[in-house]
Amino acid sequence: MISTAHPVIIGFTQTQDPIVEGNQLVMECMVEGTPRPTVTWTKDNTTLENTGGIFITPDGRVAQVRIDPVSTEDSGLYSCKASNEAGSVENLFLIKVLGETDINFQGPKTFHGSSKDIKNSQKLMSKFMKILGLENNKG
Repeated sequence: MISTAHPVIIGFTQTQDPIVEGNQLVMECMVEGTPRPTVTWTKDNTTLENTGGIFITPDGRVAQVRIDPVSTEDSGLYSCKASNEAGSVENLFLIKVLGETDINFQGPKTFHGSSKDIKNSQKLMSKFMKILGLENNKG
């Protein structure tokens, strides 16, 4: 009998605030589970790939995404989702990149959180996109 263990995110880090345009943004998730979880990174519910200035590195227990250089268009809700046959878990990073003309360097609004229920991630994304002022205004 092969044992399985639900994925767990045992730690996470990101570039320290403030995140300023032109610099580098690094986010990491440290994951465990049996079998070893696969990690998927998304931004605003779109899967990230190694393109342009985006570099994704799964390295055993540590999964990393690096954006270099970062721009204001990189602001948004990022997710590190670890999955295996026993289930999935995710960690959220709400990122606000300050432009060169921004003079308020009190730091961006940043949120870190875990969600055991992936179905709630859409509600969380809407809430935090509203906080950032990045929601779609239809009306």
